[in-house]
Amino acid sequence: MSVPIGVAERQLPLIVPEFMEKYPKVAINFIVTNKKIDILKESIDICIRVGSSKEVDNNLVMRHLGYLESVLVASPEYIQRYGIPKHPNELNNHKLLSNNLDNENQIWFFENLEQKLNTSIKPFIKASSLTLLMSLAQDNQGIALLPLIRCRDLINEKKLIVILPEWKLPKGNFHIIFPPRSGALPASKVFLDFLIEKMPNLINKMQAIT
Repeated sequence: MSVPIGVAERQLPLIVPEFMEKYPKVAINFIVTNKKIDILKESIDICIRVGSSKEVDNNLVMRHLGYLESVLVASPEYIQRYGIPKHPNELNNHKLLSNNLDNENQIWFFENLEQKLNTSIKPFIKASSLTLLMSLAQDNQGIALLPLIRCRDLINEKKLIVILPEWKLPKGNFHIIFPPRSGALPASKVFLDFLIEKMPNLINKMQAIT
């Protein structure tokens, strides 16, 4: 099974033990990577992906499991020191932390009940590590764009504050990809069914703000 690092570290530990209790004879090899893997070439039975689902091969099956929301967050101390933006166009007056490494100038997409905006921003820090960005946000170093599923606990504990909560950011498609079941091993089929049953509720639960 191929799985992104974040999913392997946060979601799977909450459900895999239950599966192993039910099916103790099933052995699983987890390939933990954020890199895209050729499922058929690498003989992968199950692949979890987060993001676009447009690239799915015609010879593969995809099942949607849920959406991952993203939020802008900053520490209470940062807000007290630098203020809080009231509109996406004010973001460039702040230190912005992004996990997109592509360009020096980036486009962040926002939507509310009345309009859609494409806002050009220049990140202060770019990093592929969400853990690093979250730590920097906690340490008052700027406003970070993070998946809600990663920072939900800190938001509920008031250690991070959601910025521009009335504006929605693009959602990530949490989906599972696999070859047609006709050629799958029984162990693969039963684990796939388990993931399809458990993952949607887990994703929603881990994004609930109290």
